[in-house]
Amino acid sequence: MPRPKVDLPAAADIRALADGAGRLAIRVTPGARSETIAIEDGRVLVKIRAQPQDGAANDAVLELLARALDIAPSKLHLLRGATSRLKPVQLGGAYDSVALRLSRSRSANPSPTPTAIATDRSASTVSTKVSNNSTRSAMGTAQ
Repeated sequence: MPRPKVDLPAAADIRALADGAGRLAIRVTPGARSETIAIEDGRVLVKIRAQPQDGAANDAVLELLARALDIAPSKLHLLRGATSRLKPVQLGGAYDSVALRLSRSRSANPSPTPTAIATDRSASTVSTKVSNNSTRSAMGTAQ
């Protein structure tokens, strides 16, 4: 018996729920009777037939989501939640160029990076030495 055609929401509706960095939070129901993607209360719900064994359900989720977004499954990356029903997914495609622009702007305007941490136990403050040789205190005063 052939599988029925999966009714998927519009790719633009799914992408609209992603944050500015292209991360999409989804809730997965493995072992469902039918495969579907639904948007309810501003959340993406993915139901798949595959059982949660040896990563089969995660692979099926990425394949179904890729089909709905009309992109290659290799453009989607599961960020965490391999054994959880709640899974953040990094979207590829248009968001790849956004991430590239963000990384370029950060490299052009680097923020000071902590290089060492010193603790003053008597005053209960933590100071961080920053790469431009200034010191910042956790209590907001310069030391």
